[in-house]
Amino acid sequence: MLLTALDPALLIYRYPDWRENEEHCLRRFAALALHRRMIRQYGQKLAMSDGFASVIQHDFPWTSDYRGIGELRDLRQFILEDLQRAHNVHTRFSGTAHIEPAGVVCQHADAADVVDCWKELLCGCVLEALSSEFQPQVATWDTHDVHECNGTLVLATAGGDGRGLTEQHRLPLVWDEDSWAEQLATLDWWPDLHRCVEFCFAANPDMRHHEAARARPLEFECTAAFSRSVDRFCQEEEFIRRSLIKALTKKVYGIQDTGLRDERFRSVRRFRVTRDFRVHYALENDVLVLLDFGHHATGGA
Repeated sequence: MLLTALDPALLIYRYPDWRENEEHCLRRFAALALHRRMIRQYGQKLAMSDGFASVIQHDFPWTSDYRGIGELRDLRQFILEDLQRAHNVHTRFSGTAHIEPAGVVCQHADAADVVDCWKELLCGCVLEALSSEFQPQVATWDTHDVHECNGTLVLATAGGDGRGLTEQHRLPLVWDEDSWAEQLATLDWWPDLHRCVEFCFAANPDMRHHEAARARPLEFECTAAFSRSVDRFCQEEEFIRRSLIKALTKKVYGIQDTGLRDERFRSVRRFRVTRDFRVHYALENDVLVLLDFGHHATGGA
């Protein structure tokens, strides 16, 4: 599961910027709305700490006139509602931390106490990830700097023990739907084959931009025999599992690939997953019915 720490720039705004219709305010708020939707839609977690929540609420222009600025009203609602549902991270880190490359995050959020509390939150996320299923990432907004750093921050930390030892932690960045899809696709959704196929397509630009890709993918169903065969062959073999997901994604989205070797076999059809494994299927009322899976030589499982 992804544990997402929001860039302070998405939460801290100067009221005069809104009043003067600064374009970067709208872009930052649009990114916040995207991250909020992705976290909710895919059951991920928003990271928050008591210290970071406190500085956000302290710096928010609660007493400002909201008439004509719908985004500020929505932001106020986000702070009041979503922070209550966030995953609280304990910030026990007592050393020092800095982010590289500088300037990619925290733009327009220049209050030192905000940035310090946020760095403590990131350290807490990294520490928590060591003992849980969480994968920490940072959600920001689309800027030139994000693309320049290849979508990754380096969090360098030095403990408070006086020894000066430094550790580096790489934190992926998300800023748009494509970067979210790439991150979500790295999670192991197995055995939810439908979710695996969904993110395999979303995270593969060659498939998404393929001229023959279906706007609406085929629905597919798994028979009991197919599910048993998949459990048998894919449970411990990650290569076969990933090959099955990729091949099935191409069939579902209509991606033409001669490597699938799609052909009629007796009364059904089959396509190749690896050199040795095939999927046997039938197409019934525009639904792909997955019948069996197994070695080519045995004609099934």
